Amino acid sequence: MNTNLAITLITASAAVFCAGAQAETGKLLLTGGVSSIDGAAGGGLTPWAVIGTNATDGEIGGSAFITNAGTRDYGLTIYSAAIGINDRFEQLVAQQDFDTRVTGTGLGLPGLRLKQTIFGCQSTCGG
Repeated sequence: MNTNLAITLITASAAVFCAGAQAETGKLLLTGGVSSIDGAAGGGLTPWAVIGTNATDGEIGGSAFITNAGTRDYGLTIYSAAIGINDRFEQLVAQQDFDTRVTGTGLGLPGLRLKQTIFGCQSTCGG
């Protein structure tokens, strides 16, 4: 079987069978799936102040992520978790760990790691 045809059939089947699994929540798609480096929901949508879960009125939801990006010279690891309440309030915590690796050694600071913990809270005022 042609590889492109197989990929097309698998993609079409997944689209058909997964379409019924989506709930109508009235929220932006992937609201809980996109987070910025500080742990807040929305990523590039942060100015919109979205609440980072799929929970709506009367519900409590959560989201979490782990990101690791590394090069030969640097490494960055971020952990974050958020709780959204009634699609109005969000509380989050994020931990960032920046490892300077060989660059820190080159600066005379071997083993230099910069860490910070971020606690956040946001509320939707309207909408």
